[in-house]
Amino acid sequence: MTAGDVVDRIKKNIEVPWRDTTYRDTYKAGGPETPVTGIATTMFNSFDVIQLAVAAGLNMILPHETTFWNDRDEFTVVSADRIDYQATFEDAKVYTRPFTMALTFGRTVKGDDAKSFELLEEACHEGDRDTQEMQRQIK
Repeated sequence: MTAGDVVDRIKKNIEVPWRDTTYRDTYKAGGPETPVTGIATTMFNSFDVIQLAVAAGLNMILPHETTFWNDRDEFTVVSADRIDYQATFEDAKVYTRPFTMALTFGRTVKGDDAKSFELLEEACHEGDRDTQEMQRQIK
């Protein structure tokens, strides 16, 4: 089975139209003719995931999130209990015009109880570490 066969099977079985104009669902290395030895699925395509896939003999990785984020995003720490997040999407291959989304993340626990909670950023995993790994390293 080739990578192209895998993608064709995915296209056939998903229940939404496939967008050929996106930069997200593309081959980042290899191509449709590459023979597949095994498939890894993941939320984020980090260096750790690539190493684990190679060690397991898997040469196709299907991440939920795009491998390369090329839209603008930023966050502002407003207070110890609030972060404002904003992302602007401008890819002309995908969108008819640029647009911006904004979200506010806040603690639901206040006062002394809040001292035992941390608000962790999920938008970008610096150093290719996921949230569970970051929390493990903190402990």
